[in-house]
Amino acid sequence: MRVKTGITNLDRILGGGLPEGYCYLLLGGPGAGKTTFGVQYILNGITESDETGIYVTLDEPPFSIVNNARENFGWDMISQETRHKLALVDASPMDIDAPAGTYRIKGALGTEDFSIDSVLGLVSTAKRRLIPTARRCVIDSVSGLLFQYEKPFIQRQQLLKLIKGLTEMRLTTILLGELPEESIDNQRFGPEAYLAQGVFVMHNIRSKNVMTEVFQIKKLRGQKFPKKMMPYSIGKSGVEIYPEEKVFV
Repeated sequence: MRVKTGITNLDRILGGGLPEGYCYLLLGGPGAGKTTFGVQYILNGITESDETGIYVTLDEPPFSIVNNARENFGWDMISQETRHKLALVDASPMDIDAPAGTYRIKGALGTEDFSIDSVLGLVSTAKRRLIPTARRCVIDSVSGLLFQYEKPFIQRQQLLKLIKGLTEMRLTTILLGELPEESIDNQRFGPEAYLAQGVFVMHNIRSKNVMTEVFQIKKLRGQKFPKKMMPYSIGKSGVEIYPEEKVFV
């Protein structure tokens, strides 16, 4: 089975979408469009495939994500939440009033009470209450976990626990993560890249005074995929990828 991202050209080069039930990592620098991609993935599932979804916030508070989606793209996340098609899980460190119906974790990220088990518990509760049962999930973002846990062994252990829990719930999940803006050839990836089933990267490449937005499939276990860089853009309908076009940098 495949789960469509709703981004037409990406689904086409993936052979119909993402293999179901795995966790995939989407990396990029600030402003690359990771959150836009994540929200688009969840909402496209609802509107195009009748697949409900869960959006987990570990950094940016839910009201900010909801407002930006509405103001920039006209996407109404609240109406989908009211219809029990979307669930918001808030583990962000900002204790600000969230949209009604949001699942708020007791120990937010950055506090001693935070735990992966609490996040997975709320995701499991939200999954059961959606109609039909959720198939999609976005974690925004896993980079905060690397600051929560200082030791590399603990980071890897907790990321593995998160990925294992989401996979056992049979959720096709996109994990968002930060990637420093470095030379593509010199990029270093964290433990999340090695644990995920696939890795996608949204690059902002500077050439003289021009920024070029480039999408790359870095890893996809068990599947052939194009190794080339592909231009992408963010317009009124969200992220669009252009696999037939060349990148000029």
